[in-house]
Amino acid sequence: MKYFKRLVFAALLAVGAVFLVACGSTTSDNGKYVYKAEKDQIKSILKEQVADQISLSMTIEIKDEKAKMTVEMKALGDNRKKSYDLKADQKSKTLSSAEGGKDKVKYKVDGDVLTLDVKEADSTDSEVFAFFKDAKFKRQK
Repeated sequence: MKYFKRLVFAALLAVGAVFLVACGSTTSDNGKYVYKAEKDQIKSILKEQVADQISLSMTIEIKDEKAKMTVEMKALGDNRKKSYDLKADQKSKTLSSAEGGKDKVKYKVDGDVLTLDVKEADSTDSEVFAFFKDAKFKRQK
């Protein structure tokens, strides 16, 4: 009977440990998120005739405390690609410049979609922030 009680106690400890580990795990925002601007959105923001000849895609890649944003724009046969190193704080759901500074942009991950909250961001380039306002970055597998 003593051995049976010890066996039951050991089994309960094992089940309890598995349960605690499973409940304590946190989901990570790590991954690559891509946004491709629709032609209609480009037209509504730029309000120019050349909007049909412009394409814009943005990628945010989050890996633990580091993040990288890549912006690729094709306009009138000219291709431009620029990358920015960022810091990611997954607990407070913010992205900020890797070089420091006060500006932080909040983000939200809902399923496989990342969105940015740029309402509080301070920028003189309102057209760029207009793209970010409605951008839905989809996680790439």
